[in-house]
Amino acid sequence: MQSNRIPLTFLEKVSPFYVLTNLHGKITSVGPGFGFDHDSLVDTHLNLHFEVIGNEQDGEFTWTQEQEDLKLKEKNSEQIFNGCYCIEGETGVFILKNNPATNALQQNEDKTTHDLLQEIIDQSPDAIHIVTDDGALFYVNKTAGKRLGINRNTCRQFRIWDIVPRYKGLEDWKSQIELLKQSDKMVFEGVNRNVLTQNTFPVDITLRYKSIRGQFFTIANLTDITERKKAESRLHGELQMQELLIKIASSFINVHADGFDGAIRDALEKLGGFVQADRAYIFDYDLEKQTCKNTYEWCEAGITPEIDNLQDVPLEYIPQWVETHKRGLSFYVPSVDKLKLTDPGLYEVLKPQGIKSLLAVPLFNQSMLTGFIGFDSVKNHYKYTEREKGILALFGHMLINAKNRLRWEKEHFSHKKAS
Repeated sequence: MQSNRIPLTFLEKVSPFYVLTNLHGKITSVGPGFGFDHDSLVDTHLNLHFEVIGNEQDGEFTWTQEQEDLKLKEKNSEQIFNGCYCIEGETGVFILKNNPATNALQQNEDKTTHDLLQEIIDQSPDAIHIVTDDGALFYVNKTAGKRLGINRNTCRQFRIWDIVPRYKGLEDWKSQIELLKQSDKMVFEGVNRNVLTQNTFPVDITLRYKSIRGQFFTIANLTDITERKKAESRLHGELQMQELLIKIASSFINVHADGFDGAIRDALEKLGGFVQADRAYIFDYDLEKQTCKNTYEWCEAGITPEIDNLQDVPLEYIPQWVETHKRGLSFYVPSVDKLKLTDPGLYEVLKPQGIKSLLAVPLFNQSMLTGFIGFDSVKNHYKYTEREKGILALFGHMLINAKNRLRWEKEHFSHKKAS
């Protein structure tokens, strides 16, 4: 029997629902209307996927030379297609169309299921992106659209490298796909970018490469880990602070009088560097004379020392500062420039030193106010937190204890010498 080659473009114009088989029932082609993965059906038997109604013997379809009307039902769904069958050369041809009466109910059910799935996906706290092989965003759920600043109805105008900085273009994206093809999924940390603000945020990413109706997509599930990263950073900072304070405490434990000044300067340098201050210093109060003086100072490279200019400073220049310390509270100035209106006297003291922000924590020996420890920010404004206050307060306790110990040792030595 001579074979006739039937142009597929012709069949698609007649109906997108067609099936071609050889005379043994093996599928050679399927139309796009079914939504099947074409390659997965080729060379498989018709009876695996369809139930033929109208021409069958013992439950299986019989190939005949005569054109026949029949119905074809998908085995995994309720869809039924009306159409006809004929043989052209050595090819069996099924030309079909939807059965409106049967499929109307199925379409309603499909729509209900689709709407339900869409609602479930949109309620997800995780972002979901579906991306084509050429890098186009094919779909984003509600969470993803909000985080990325993208309207999902227009998401296809964006490319994956618009929202993921690690991909510089199509070549990077194709390399990612090739890696993904080698595994069931990939899980890693990354960064996403909001296209409106250009702000980035950290995410946990799970990638899968899947075929959907014959087309391959990369499906990404992304969890915003901003808060986790902040918590990790805080924990890391706390651990570093503990290590620093242990080192400083160790340096004070056995320090002798001749090494005390050096230990203090070294501690100020470590503390100032840790909080990114430009100056760290210690002042002593003389409440009888109503003055204070700068006794120790550390400055970052390029920052002008002020210790020589800050001897016997009258407390009347800084009344609010002193009263705050008397109450056992830290004195914090986020922006010196704002003092020009609220506290002009203090502004005139601080501005010549080039200070933008400062923090000063009081020193108490038992219940007596003896001085304060402070940080200055000169290059930039700095938001000092409870952590910085805690560091200075702990260092203050170490300093007072070390001074008391040295004083006691000196008095004890003098008493022994006298006896």
